[in-house]
Amino acid sequence: MIIKHNKIVKSKLLFLPLLILILLLGFFTTKQHVDVFIESARQDILSMDIGVYSSIRSLFTLGRILDLIQYKINKRTNNSFEKIDIAINFIDYQEIVSGKNKAINENIRIDSKKVNAKIKYNNKTYNTNIRLKGNSSDHWIGRKRFSLRVELKDKTIFGFSKFSLHKPRARQYPHNHIFQSMMKDVGNLSSSHQLAHVYVNGDSWGIMDVEEHMSKEFLEKKNRKDSIILRFTDDNKLLYKRKHIEPYDAYRISNSSLYAHLFNKKRYLKKYENRKMYSYVLKNKIANNKVELYDIDSFSKSYILATLYGDRHVLHNSNSRYYFNPFTLKLEPITTDQNYWKPIASLQKILSNEYLDILSTQFYRDNLLKNFSSINSVASKIDDYLLHSQSLFPLEKKINSNIIKNNIQKITSNKKGYLMVPPKELIWMERKGPKQFKLPTKQQASEFPEHLYIRHYTDGTLELHNLLPDNVIMKNVLFNSKSFTEKEIIVPSYLSHPNPTIIKTSYLGIQDNMFTVNTEYQGFNRSSKSRITLVSKGIKNPLLLDTASQFNFINKLDGKTYEIKQGIWTVNKPIIIEGDLHISPGTNLQFSKDAYIIVKGSLTAIGGESNPIILKAISDSWKGIYVLNAGKKSHIKNVSASDLSALEDELLKLTGGITFYKSDVEFENVNISNVKAEDAINIVESKFSLNLVYISNTVSDGLDSDFSKGSVSNSEFSDIGGDALDFSGSNVLIIKTKASNVKDKAVSAGEKSILTVKDSKFNNIGIGIASKDGSLVDVVNTNILNYKLYGAMSYLKKDFYGAPSLTINDSSVSDGYTYIRQKGTSMTVDGIDIPETKINVKKLYKTKMMTK
Repeated sequence: MIIKHNKIVKSKLLFLPLLILILLLGFFTTKQHVDVFIESARQDILSMDIGVYSSIRSLFTLGRILDLIQYKINKRTNNSFEKIDIAINFIDYQEIVSGKNKAINENIRIDSKKVNAKIKYNNKTYNTNIRLKGNSSDHWIGRKRFSLRVELKDKTIFGFSKFSLHKPRARQYPHNHIFQSMMKDVGNLSSSHQLAHVYVNGDSWGIMDVEEHMSKEFLEKKNRKDSIILRFTDDNKLLYKRKHIEPYDAYRISNSSLYAHLFNKKRYLKKYENRKMYSYVLKNKIANNKVELYDIDSFSKSYILATLYGDRHVLHNSNSRYYFNPFTLKLEPITTDQNYWKPIASLQKILSNEYLDILSTQFYRDNLLKNFSSINSVASKIDDYLLHSQSLFPLEKKINSNIIKNNIQKITSNKKGYLMVPPKELIWMERKGPKQFKLPTKQQASEFPEHLYIRHYTDGTLELHNLLPDNVIMKNVLFNSKSFTEKEIIVPSYLSHPNPTIIKTSYLGIQDNMFTVNTEYQGFNRSSKSRITLVSKGIKNPLLLDTASQFNFINKLDGKTYEIKQGIWTVNKPIIIEGDLHISPGTNLQFSKDAYIIVKGSLTAIGGESNPIILKAISDSWKGIYVLNAGKKSHIKNVSASDLSALEDELLKLTGGITFYKSDVEFENVNISNVKAEDAINIVESKFSLNLVYISNTVSDGLDSDFSKGSVSNSEFSDIGGDALDFSGSNVLIIKTKASNVKDKAVSAGEKSILTVKDSKFNNIGIGIASKDGSLVDVVNTNILNYKLYGAMSYLKKDFYGAPSLTINDSSVSDGYTYIRQKGTSMTVDGIDIPETKINVKKLYKTKMMTK
């Protein structure tokens, strides 16, 4: 009996822990709740900054515990992560948490509410808006460390005005970060990331990924001119598929050929030229020649690296954004959110039509070896990229790079097999033919949120694009909630009629969001609204033209080389050359008001001292010269160019009278006068030299160098309506150069420029030399005389750059307000620090001298 009693007691004792476990699991009534509980506990551990970003199992050994103790001791004296403190009031924080819990329960996030918050960073406090973000549960699960979107008000943190916070695993750290770094290193656009220790209402969330969102600042730091950024889908397709058990595959909601989300829409639509660019892209996305939209080199590099990663997740339209380059009038991909690398054998099919279009081009094939070599040069350094990430999380399980190395070997030995796959073998559902489709069931028909996609154009045209492979009844059309149609019409299936149904209206001009189309399909009524009004005229792309054969004074020499023969010639229309152009000595070209020269190659214009090349207007002005993407250096010598205005024609809008984009150039003994353009010369992403160049009588800047490297020597700038020499992100030597009668600055250095100014003279100017926004300027043996505002300045205009520096030695600055150094910047004169002072930069740019 005693033995039996003891057995019963023991069995009860054994049952007790099981009972407790059952009760706990009973509290969490579903697997989903168990998953949330476990992940919350896991994220709580990771929030303590324990030297790992994801894996915690490897820490549960005596040796690793000792390593963890040593790591925490070292962190006290050598903290490698900057700190962000976020303060959200209780009610607003509960609003975010409530939205998070709802997203987890419904497996979908819809229209998260923005709340006000404050962020403390580097002892400064910033006002901000914050909301929940993410389209999958890994962004939301956990008591903390869930994903947030942050938008600052006129300020930046890490140089980011808009950014997202994620746990590193939600952005596949470090695989995604390494991919984006590689893309950046080969010249492509990619997402920017930082790591920071985040606190929310005083509670540590541990080390989190800070990913920059699309913005003007994002582009500037990537050495790109401000322009529109698009995403060829929206979240409606994802919402539709998650909401319904059997979604209809042939439903074209969020179709990349029709839909294009414009980032920062409110800001960009203020300028009509941005609306024109947006219209051009959308119009050509459904055209037969859509491949002309794409910068094939940059798309090729993205495709090759994604293939090398063994995963093309990053190429999906949901993960890529597209920048419209205003110099090339082409789209460049901005990659985000790449997956972990995998053996190349596990590659999926491509989902993006953009890449299918590009793979079929001859240009892709002709440049494949060049682009693969570029990618291989960075991918082969995979261990160097990994070393940095592993140094930040020393206790994390080490990542093996052999997968990448093996993938490189396989592709290298079989480039054709891996990189020249026929597009038809990569086709996704959107590309399948009519036989693949079945008409929607009654249940599916009841679930469609809309039947049509609507476009309105400035000429009054309405386009009705059917989203279904079946006829839809259009009941009526409303403008500003008032119907103006009298009868129903049938909008045919997109299979039988791929072109849209057209309705002509009297509603001209910009009418954003003003139209509603009511429809019926299988007895279910829906409404579709128009979106951004598209521009119907003035969006032709002159860079697609080649007009060389239209001029009897232009000879084709060989291949893609052309020559303008000597003589006096009248140019009444644009000269557009697909190749290299030579202008013969003694040539005199007289241009009409709308005429210009575009060279999609190099330009050689070398005149003689006694027979220079003359370029001038017939009467008032002409639209100048544009040289882009030249494979070899251009030479401009013994040339006189006058009466220049900016090259603006339909879609193309430049600021320079003479513009070189990604085209190295040498100017020697060149006279440029009477310039109505914003810049007499604009050099972008090029190497250059100006020697004996004379620029006079301009309404704005003389030389504008953007993200370029070069020299200016023995040159003169006079009667300049803006800055004589204006530099952004450039590295330039200025020597033995004069500037006189300059309204604004003789030399302006911005956006992390590096300048050396030697043996020069600036007289009768608004400001002598200004160093701003992370620039480093060294001035030696230079005279700055008769300035109206200051002789030299250092200040910060854009807070996402570091402090600028200005060093002046052995130079002469005339009496007056000689130097001004903004607090937090650097300025020394002959080794002596100039005292700091407060500067109101906004007020400064409203002064007479600096107002553009």
